[in-house]
Amino acid sequence: MHPVTKLCTLACLIVPGVANAALLNPVFQDHAVLQRDKPINVWGDASPSETLSVSLGSQTASAQADERGRWHATLPATSAGGPYELVVRTQSGQDQTVSDVLVGDVWLCSGQSNMVLQVHRSLDSRSEIANSANDAIRMLTVPETSSPRPLDQFMQPVTWKVTSPATVPDFSAACFYFARELRKTVDVPMGLIVSAWGGSRIEPWMSEAALRAAGGNNDALDVLALYAQQPAAAHVRWGAMWEAWWLQRMQGRRESDVLFPKTRRDAREIMIRKNPGDLLQGAGLLDYMGHTLRAPVRMHELKREHKVEGLQIRLQLRRRAEHLAYEHGVLR
Repeated sequence: MHPVTKLCTLACLIVPGVANAALLNPVFQDHAVLQRDKPINVWGDASPSETLSVSLGSQTASAQADERGRWHATLPATSAGGPYELVVRTQSGQDQTVSDVLVGDVWLCSGQSNMVLQVHRSLDSRSEIANSANDAIRMLTVPETSSPRPLDQFMQPVTWKVTSPATVPDFSAACFYFARELRKTVDVPMGLIVSAWGGSRIEPWMSEAALRAAGGNNDALDVLALYAQQPAAAHVRWGAMWEAWWLQRMQGRRESDVLFPKTRRDAREIMIRKNPGDLLQGAGLLDYMGHTLRAPVRMHELKREHKVEGLQIRLQLRRRAEHLAYEHGVLR
C-alpha cells in the first residue's frame, strides 16, 4: 500500500453518463477525502470552453474546459481538517456542491486476493464490524473491469462510504485494519481507495510503455492492440500463441512428464511458468475468476479434436488444469 500524494492518480476514471448531469468527476462526492498538505487536483466535465470556479472552504481556483468539455483545476494545499463543501460553478449558471469532504491522507490499496478479502471473512469479524464506526475513515472500492486499453471512466458507479457496521463488512480487511491502526499514531482523516483483483498478475497493472521497455511482451501487447479493433481476429491469434507456447514446451520432453508431473514442485513450476496469457488478464481475453491456473494442456490436440479457437481453448485449458492440480495435490 502506498499513500496517494496527489488524488490526480485517479484522473482517468469517470462514470459513464455523469458528464451530462454533473460537473465533478464521480470520485468527488459526499464523504470524500482529499490529500492534505499537497495541491489538490479537481477535475470533471462541462460544456466545451466553459469557464468554471472551484472552491473548498476558503480556497478557490478557476478552470476552463477544453474542446471535449474536460476541465482541471488545482486548489492550494490544505492541512488536515473538515468537513468542507466542495463547490463548482460555471459562468453559464450551472453548479454542483459536494458535502462532508475531509482533508487527510488518501491511500491506494491494491493487490490480489489478500487485499480483496473482506472484513466479514477476517478473524473475529462480528466484533470488528460491530465496533467499526469511525467518521474519520472513508472508503471507496474501484469496480473490477476488463478492458484491452486504459479507461478514462469507471464502468460502474462508485461511492465514498463512511465506515460503519453497515458499510465495512464487504470492504478490504487489510486496507481497513491498516487505516484503523495507523490512526492511533497519525490522527488525521483517512481515505481508502481499493483497486484490487484476486489472482491477477503484475503485468495487467503495468502500462504498455513499461511492458515494452521490460522486453519479452511485444507479441501479447500486439494481440491487445488487435483486440481493441478486431476482437475475433485477436482471439484466433491468441489461440495460435497458446498452441505455439505448448509445442515449444514439449520440445525434448514426453507429454506425460508435462501433463502428469512426478512431484509437487514440478507441478507448481508448470503452473507459474510465464505463458502468453500473463498480459491478457483484465483484457477480456482471459475471463479469470480468482486464482486461474497455468497448467498446460494438449492445445494442439484440443484445437484439432474440438475445432475450437481462442476463448473456447481457454475454457478447455482451465477445466483440465484444475483437474490436474487437484489430482496431483497442488490444490486441496
